[in-house]
Amino acid sequence: MISTAKSPSDEDSHAERTHAVAARANGRGGGITRELDAEQLRMVLECIAGKADVLTKLLNAVERGTAEEEDEHLMLSAAGLLACSIGGLADDASGGNCLGDYTRWEYGPLFAMRKTEP
Repeated sequence: MISTAKSPSDEDSHAERTHAVAARANGRGGGITRELDAEQLRMVLECIAGKADVLTKLLNAVERGTAEEEDEHLMLSAAGLLACSIGGLADDASGGNCLGDYTRWEYGPLFAMRKTEP
């Protein structure tokens, strides 16, 4: 019988390759995770799960249809804001290795690149 299970070293090398690709795409290296303790990580994950639950409910409401087109537009806008917040929380907790830190998610890529005038 041939085993199809991956060894821990296979998973580690895949994670390392994924991190390296993300770091190159962002033009930076660094650690793959922030230094969060178990309680901080639990808090981040609870926040992500709560927002994902609200996002799911919003999208289900849009799918069912609403009486007003304006209501649907507002719900889709709220869904976009929640998705941005979820991405920012997750990416920031991982050290900003996907798209960037929470500020990048909230304000966009040009915000961090702008120089402040004295």
